Amino acid sequence: MHRILISPYFIWLAIIAVFFVHALATIFFGYWKLPWLDILLHFSGGVVAASVFLYFANRQRLLFNFISVYWLTILITVSFVALVGVGWEFFEFILDSVFKTRGTLWQLQGGLQDTLGDLLTDLIGGAVLVTAFIFSKKNDVGEVIQSSNKTDLR
Repeated sequence: MHRILISPYFIWLAIIAVFFVHALATIFFGYWKLPWLDILLHFSGGVVAASVFLYFANRQRLLFNFISVYWLTILITVSFVALVGVGWEFFEFILDSVFKTRGTLWQLQGGLQDTLGDLLTDLIGGAVLVTAFIFSKKNDVGEVIQSSNKTDLR
């Protein structure tokens, strides 16, 4: 299962889905009609950011040799998700400033409470994915060890 969570197919499908739903929600005012949609998309964005990070960390083991230390994997992955989340919030702030959307229906930043809620939701999404990755990786390794022990005993 851990291979699915960091597969390029999963990553690209998730990226396309997040941006497609975000575009539709922005065009058709979905964030105002469905307030929970912002939470869902930030959670999904955290999942995508964690998946992208773990994909590259898993492929470049010489640079990222922490992948077998589980607590360090969680810490660094969630830190990367935080970096991506802060970058997204700056992007929203810049768009609001450049296009003068303050006080309009097109406003992206809802204030400090909205920004902190978005960042927390990003972190929760990233933490859920990295935790699922670690548990599924542990279970996959455990199954391999158990099956090899059974063959050694015969």
